[in-house]
Amino acid sequence: MITSRSGQPARIAAHLRRQSSRVAALAAAQDAGTVRRDLDIVELMSLTTAVARAGSPAQADRFLSVLLDGVVPR
Repeated sequence: MITSRSGQPARIAAHLRRQSSRVAALAAAQDAGTVRRDLDIVELMSLTTAVARAGSPAQADRFLSVLLDGVVPR
């Protein structure tokens, strides 16, 4: 198995880097006022996963619309 310098499997290390990037992107969007401050990365990833797993394109459009309405601050 390929490992990173820290000894973690490379796949886990790559996941952690992606997760760190996601958290940073969310924080930047929150700082800019374009995403609600009470949303965390786990919630956002769960919501976007629901859109990705929609049963049809129409359902995916509906889920995405609801998601975007819910994440934008009011």
